[in-house]
Amino acid sequence: MTESSLEQVRQTGLTSSSVAAYLSTTGWSMVHDGRALQSWVYGDVPTPDQVLQLPTDDSYADYDQNLRRVLRQLQALNGWDAQQLATHVLGARSDILYIRASQYSSDGSIPVREAQQLLDGAVDMVTAAARWTYQPRRSFSGRPPDAVKEFIDDDLRMGHTQRGSFVITILTRLDEPEIDQPGDRTPALVPPAEVGGQSLHQSLTSGYVAPFQRRVMSTLASGLSYVRTATETALNSDDGVAAVDLDEAVQRGVSAQLCQALGEMTEQVGIQSLDLSFNWAPAEPSPAPPVNRVVFARPTAPVLMDLRERLTPSPPAERRASVTGYVTRLERGQDAEEGTVTVQGFADTQEQRSVRVLLTGDSYTTAVRAHDARQLVQVSGRLTREGNAYFLRGQVSLSRVTVTTTEPR
Repeated sequence: MTESSLEQVRQTGLTSSSVAAYLSTTGWSMVHDGRALQSWVYGDVPTPDQVLQLPTDDSYADYDQNLRRVLRQLQALNGWDAQQLATHVLGARSDILYIRASQYSSDGSIPVREAQQLLDGAVDMVTAAARWTYQPRRSFSGRPPDAVKEFIDDDLRMGHTQRGSFVITILTRLDEPEIDQPGDRTPALVPPAEVGGQSLHQSLTSGYVAPFQRRVMSTLASGLSYVRTATETALNSDDGVAAVDLDEAVQRGVSAQLCQALGEMTEQVGIQSLDLSFNWAPAEPSPAPPVNRVVFARPTAPVLMDLRERLTPSPPAERRASVTGYVTRLERGQDAEEGTVTVQGFADTQEQRSVRVLLTGDSYTTAVRAHDARQLVQVSGRLTREGNAYFLRGQVSLSRVTVTTTEPR
């Protein structure tokens, strides 16, 4: 192994601990665990090349040299190049998703723009599964929770493209197993969902909780499997996607964002089918999900988009409404004649509501004075929802509200 190839492997996160995880799941046995070195053997009567001296303390000056020797030895034993070595070793504590795009091509290549869309779709799929794992919902909006963002930024990695066809390799690095201590009352993020009679987030023992990364990939596998079943149901039914049980779909990990990502990946002109397969980390103690491969043909793309529409909540119908409350924010550019005012209070339906309204001239001046005096106002208009915010549009009016009190006799 050359210096450049070693550096290439190291950039993927390959360390002595990842090598140890790989060895422990592939027939090797540790016969000695010293202060800075572990001895591993393969088989009952190992040959000299089936004995490894694995360094464990990178503070020693010869750590790199010893690790390089172990990596060369594994390459020679298995006939691997540097990329194959990294994929196999990291796979011991990584759940791997392979995305194979079948394309009308004689050499296995695909257009760069389609490759980029597949990569974007892969990230969107995993993000949807992570958000569902954090909080099961049929559709998501707004900024992802910090736990989801950290998972995407830190634990999601792209592996080496496989030979022979265009295959995207997505690795999800798992945290080391942790056993809950007695008295630990940290709740699970989500309730378990049933997949084929087996808990989606089933634990090995009552005290073990699978890492968040494994739960995300389990959600993804379950969601993909159910979406595949749902598309078959829709294609074979006169009712189309109306025949799909949305409640059950959401329970299995399906969301509008997952369907949208799949639909965009499969609707590309050159794609014949999308083949998604999983390789579950053998070093993870929790049981692997009962899903290994899911295939989507291109004709399913319209069904996926229809399913996404059904899972996306409909915006509330527009209506004339009034909100009584206080002006909490004023926004107007320098020398601008109009500005946006935020009023927070109660709507005429007695719902607590924060609305934004565009005002000009005397109306904006009235809002400024009410804001400064902390005086109630009533604002009326056509209530609409745009993204995560409510606006009053159309013929808008704003007036200050005078509160009268009756003196006791």
